[in-house]
Amino acid sequence: MHPLTTALLATLMLSACAVPPPLGEEPAKLISGPIPVKTATPATEALKCLGRLPRPPMDLRLAVGDIPDRTGRFNYQEIGAYVTQGATHMLISSLSAARVPQVNRSTTAIMEFELAQALNQRLGEGRVVQAGSQSVMFRPIPKGMVLGSTHYVTGAITELDFKVVNNSAEVTIAGIGAGAKSYAVQIGLDLAVTDTRTSQIVYSKAWRKQAVGYETSANLFRFFDLGVKGGAFAGDVLFDISIGEQPTEPLQGAIRWAIESAAYDIVSELYRTGAACDQHLTTAARERRDAEHAEAERAAAAMPIGIAEPQVARRDEALNAVPAEAKGNAAPPPSLSLDRVPERQGCRMLGGRMVCDR
Repeated sequence: MHPLTTALLATLMLSACAVPPPLGEEPAKLISGPIPVKTATPATEALKCLGRLPRPPMDLRLAVGDIPDRTGRFNYQEIGAYVTQGATHMLISSLSAARVPQVNRSTTAIMEFELAQALNQRLGEGRVVQAGSQSVMFRPIPKGMVLGSTHYVTGAITELDFKVVNNSAEVTIAGIGAGAKSYAVQIGLDLAVTDTRTSQIVYSKAWRKQAVGYETSANLFRFFDLGVKGGAFAGDVLFDISIGEQPTEPLQGAIRWAIESAAYDIVSELYRTGAACDQHLTTAARERRDAEHAEAERAAAAMPIGIAEPQVARRDEALNAVPAEAKGNAAPPPSLSLDRVPERQGCRMLGGRMVCDR
């Protein structure tokens, strides 16, 4: 038997020894790996900085709606969805890092169940509680107990493009070679902030992030069976030994970075913090924000005097604008009646309709 064939068979025999322990034995020792750590991206520290800033005197409570995967990319045979299905919770965590007041509108099933049970006086605290001047065993639900939101955030993951950048170089001489590759996967995110009271979209923007990977490899040896004395593996490649490295930016981590960058922009816009925490961003992110601010200033300067962005007045603000003496005494607006439509020449009202002679 050829020596290479003998070595290959010996390797297969040794691998067969690595069998799982028989039934009834102690369980195999699990590999523990690294300890769990708090998730962080290059935008996390900037969000924490926003949380340390003094809050302006404004009433702000955010709710995060569903942020689904709208890329349309799905692998039915192997991995399933390519991108995370938890973008909503990523945004909630990002806003929490900035210490933004939030109300839960994404998972309300437990709250709605307990609220319904409390209204039927079936839910209690396990002790006697005070409800006004009474002592009761159920949880009292006063009016206005559930907090409302002032704004809510909705959107979707809208882009997933593979190999938007793909560069490679490889050299092989006599079975010994080396190579290098770089590639990028691009994801996109669209979010909008809506005023809950008026339904006006007060902020909307699209973000894009590339997940970049680099691959370097070096083929050290390639083994052949040259078919000496009619070997069974004549002319075939048996195996090669190579060393390589594939540092790849995690795709889901890239999505989290994009969401945290979006949260930073949203909070900065709502609280009007400007560039107060931009020093905690990466250089490229600071340059991007500087360019956006400069573009917004140019657009504002080019806007004609007297032309302002449309604003939707809230109902309570509109009521406050009406003088007190006019409230309740104002005449209702005139209703449109066909009987009051002036007749034109050759036309007359007949049965509530205007009939004209030809």
